[in-house]
Amino acid sequence: MLLAVVMSATAAYAQGYELSRAKILIDAGDYKEAAITLRPLADNGNAEAQYLASQLFAEGKGVMKSEEQAERYMLLSAKNGYVPAMEEYSDMAYKKQDYPAAYKWMKAANDQDSTTYRKFCIGLYTYRGQGVESDKVKGWKMMYKNKETVEWRNEAVENCHEEFYRHIIDTSLEHPQDMRTNLETVYAEGLGKPEWVDEVSDYFFEQLATLPFEQQTAHFNVWKAKFGSYISVYVYAMMNEKGIGTDRNHNEAYVYASLLFSRDLNQFPLMKKGTESIVYAYEAGQRVMDNYKVTSVENGQVTLDSTCDGENTFTPQQLADKEVKLWLAKDRYAKKKRNIKVASRAPQIEVLEATTSFSEETLEVKLQVRLKAMNKCQFDASNAQLLTASGRKINGRVSVWGLNTIGSQNNILMPGTIAYVTLRFPGLRNRQEIQEASCFVKTNYGYGKIMALDFAF
Repeated sequence: MLLAVVMSATAAYAQGYELSRAKILIDAGDYKEAAITLRPLADNGNAEAQYLASQLFAEGKGVMKSEEQAERYMLLSAKNGYVPAMEEYSDMAYKKQDYPAAYKWMKAANDQDSTTYRKFCIGLYTYRGQGVESDKVKGWKMMYKNKETVEWRNEAVENCHEEFYRHIIDTSLEHPQDMRTNLETVYAEGLGKPEWVDEVSDYFFEQLATLPFEQQTAHFNVWKAKFGSYISVYVYAMMNEKGIGTDRNHNEAYVYASLLFSRDLNQFPLMKKGTESIVYAYEAGQRVMDNYKVTSVENGQVTLDSTCDGENTFTPQQLADKEVKLWLAKDRYAKKKRNIKVASRAPQIEVLEATTSFSEETLEVKLQVRLKAMNKCQFDASNAQLLTASGRKINGRVSVWGLNTIGSQNNILMPGTIAYVTLRFPGLRNRQEIQEASCFVKTNYGYGKIMALDFAF
């Protein structure tokens, strides 16, 4: 037994010595002697020797050039587990259009030692359905993530991108949310160039127009739900302009096209052309900036029915800029209306949330508060204060439910007590932005105020 182990170790050492000698000979350019050294090693199953012998046969160095022998030794090396041979045999098989073998050995190489080249090739074969079932989305992801700066890989992606985006459109027509996710979120931002979506946007609208109206509406509602990029704003504007999934609404299309019109759209030629066609399509009676109507359009000047900032005649660019400013102001207002901030500077009193209501020129702000410790609280019924975003100050009144501590009452309350403090401010108009609504409260721990901050009504 010991003798067998010694003999095996000796044989392995001898093979290693001969393989190293062959490599030195190759580096020195002595290919004939290298081939003589490698041949017995390769024929005895040494995987690396088989790989090197294959390269000599492929290039005709030290031996007669033979593609057949090169492929035979490369396949033997791959079967013996030599990873570089798996990759090279895959390339050989691909050139012969033996796609099942090409995919099999490239995947085997990548499973053992993953590289961007191997992942790209697997992605390409998967995209094209060469040696494996076609999956364009999965294949595209692998290709795009592993293209790096290699010229031929980038060319392959460029050659596929229009077909791929049309494939996404065709396969997502029945799934509006997938359509949006694929075109905007995943591909336009992470696995493709935004301008590629622009290239097929006309095809996108053509395909949507072929759907029954109820299916168009499903798409329309998905794009309307949220604006995340140039693409989403453009799609929503064009669906309004073309009447896809909704009644044609040029005024709505104009507002959202204006958001894009002032941006640099040079990399999106179709989007630029589409938004310009909407923005410049003024006609008498068209409403702009909510409250103005177009009375005439002459010589590139748009005349409105009343003055805005002291003027009533503007260029389309000027109107688009004003429309954007108005939209941004409305968006800021909407966000403030949804998100009321709260704070407490009264010791041991926490403000949990705030809600607002408005009627008959009176704003009510209801603060939900909780006591953190055993406490007694005093409110002055006349000390509510309001500060608008423009700096206007308004006084109001306070009422409390759940504490019974208005005025001179000094009830002791347990920790965790929940109460509602209502602040009322008369003499206001709606659509106001508020910096602060507050009132003071005195407790046995000190004096401070509770507040609703940075909101609108």
